[in-house]
Amino acid sequence: MDHIKNAIEKSVRYENPWEFHTIENAFPAGFYQELLDSPMNWAPAQVGHRTVWLLNGAKKHPWSTARDILSSQNIVSAFNLATRTKGGHAIPRVNVDAVGYRLRVHPDISSKVGTISINLCSDAAPDWGLVINGQPQAIFLPFEPNSGYFFRRTAQSMHSVRRVAIGGRTSLMVPIFRAKTPRWRV
Repeated sequence: MDHIKNAIEKSVRYENPWEFHTIENAFPAGFYQELLDSPMNWAPAQVGHRTVWLLNGAKKHPWSTARDILSSQNIVSAFNLATRTKGGHAIPRVNVDAVGYRLRVHPDISSKVGTISINLCSDAAPDWGLVINGQPQAIFLPFEPNSGYFFRRTAQSMHSVRRVAIGGRTSLMVPIFRAKTPRWRV
């Protein structure tokens, strides 16, 4: 648990076009490889070109460990400290974006405090990633192994994802909601 908390605390903070943070080496290398090698065996929810897997794995499974770590109050506290926010409840999930998936420019829904995202890939994918939309220009964060980003939700935190053209994209998404049992769309 301390590894990802430390990665959040050591994140690189950017202020333009709006505040966001990047993280590297989110998980210890061995554990990260276990996640990549372990099957996700839950029933998925299909949402357009995106498959969302809620992290409900069996005990003593790498995905259960990831869920427990990322939903802990220690991670929420590290996020709050870095982003100068208060409170929240983390609900980790895995997003599997198929070819054709695209996320248009938007702010997160108001029930969120913010979002943490960790890329799950064995190789860099320089054409995939998050676009931080804003003025004077958009910033592209490429999809790199065991890295990611996080940001607090504000009216200015507009972001998008380029259309996935080949292969697929998998990420461990950790939305942090204001309420313990949020009403949210998948």
